Amino acid sequence: MSTRILRYHHHLLLGALGLLAVGACSSGPPGVPCSDSSPVIIEGQDSGFATCGEGYVHRPASRACPLLIPRDTACTDDSGAQACTTDSDCTERPRGHCSVGRDGLCGCQYGCEKDTDCGDRNIICVCGDVAGECVASNCITDTDCGGDLLCSEHRDSCGQLTFRCQSPDDQCQTAADCSSGTECLMVADEALVCSEVICAIGRPFLVHDVSVLAPSATRVDWTTLADDLQPSLEGLSSDQRRQLADHYTTIGLMEHASVAAFARFTLQLLAQGAPADLVEQSGQAMSDEIEHARIAFALATAYGAEPVGPAALDTRGALDDLSPEEILRMVVLEGCIGVTVAAVEAAEVAAEAVDPVVAAVLERIAHDEARHAALAWRYVAWRLSHGEAIDPTCLTSSIAAARLDAARSAADADTDPDRGREHGLLGPARRRQLRRDVLEQIVTPCAQRLLARHAASPRAELIGAGTSSGADRRWS
Repeated sequence: MSTRILRYHHHLLLGALGLLAVGACSSGPPGVPCSDSSPVIIEGQDSGFATCGEGYVHRPASRACPLLIPRDTACTDDSGAQACTTDSDCTERPRGHCSVGRDGLCGCQYGCEKDTDCGDRNIICVCGDVAGECVASNCITDTDCGGDLLCSEHRDSCGQLTFRCQSPDDQCQTAADCSSGTECLMVADEALVCSEVICAIGRPFLVHDVSVLAPSATRVDWTTLADDLQPSLEGLSSDQRRQLADHYTTIGLMEHASVAAFARFTLQLLAQGAPADLVEQSGQAMSDEIEHARIAFALATAYGAEPVGPAALDTRGALDDLSPEEILRMVVLEGCIGVTVAAVEAAEVAAEAVDPVVAAVLERIAHDEARHAALAWRYVAWRLSHGEAIDPTCLTSSIAAARLDAARSAADADTDPDRGREHGLLGPARRRQLRRDVLEQIVTPCAQRLLARHAASPRAELIGAGTSSGADRRWS
């Protein structure tokens, strides 16, 4: 990881905020086997889920989840600024419970008991130790998938859990099916394969905390740059070309979803009476992401020799009413974290790319993503200092959760093929390390500086005494 690139983006964001001081799969049986399937029992009750001997979960039946709330025990953490203590404190929505979240802090969480509690989207209620959790899925039970295929779980390397119908084209089900340096990942929303593709570039489009992508489709209108973007294919095997085509297809789909993320952000800015420059920058970012998607799909077409683009994007639920705190939390996740990581990753791969076509477009994307990251941080600074008072701890807790997830991720040795790096592809170990470095050396220091300025302002008194000192202990 280049220290120069990290330092550049750190100073870039501080300046924007005015805070500067003057692989291949292992061999195995074909198909999607599930041996020794056993039901998942919670408190003596069949949850409707089952575990296969191969290590993954599927859903034979849709059943109500056991609810173990309210509980008599109190939730405690070391922050000194708990959002709740007992389940009875969590009353904003049904099925509330006070539990330690991924950030290690006590907070109100609102679960589900049955699928209908999760709304009209393609979401199911996945049972847990206290209550269920709403999770995106394209199936309700195994019977929706046809034949011997199952409605099975999939967790990507960024920690996002979904359920989906298995595909006859799946080459793996878990990371154990893959060789070192690769993971079992969804490529282009089509099949699970052992791949080095991890969290691709672009601002994620989150709906109910689920990252939404369009499926890929055969189409030419998103590949109009293909004639101008012709990377060298010399020395690339057919497998390497397919891997690169899949990689850039996934990036194209994420850039395409980023258009929706910025469209929603623009509406949120307008609804909050944001300054004209923030609205203008959000509109420009949306145009940038359209161009990034066209670039990625053009590269995917060049490597794969087949035109590819996005199908329809499911935007249902994307414009649900959100509180100011929830909008701020979403901007932190999508922008301050997601886009900052994307900007540094693009700069890193651009610096290593040997193919001049790939290097040039990645340098452009890196520059644009850096501006988009700065926009997210400017919004947070504006929101903390204007309008309705907002508790800034949602900023600290979101970043703490992201750092905890990054620290828990596996640290396998990387096995990047040189040809992959030459064409803009990083292996999973380097991507994980990059995310950890960005969170530790850029995101956390920027947030600390921003909150220190906020705490020193008279407006911080509106939040209540003691909040900032408690928040200061949330970074570890």
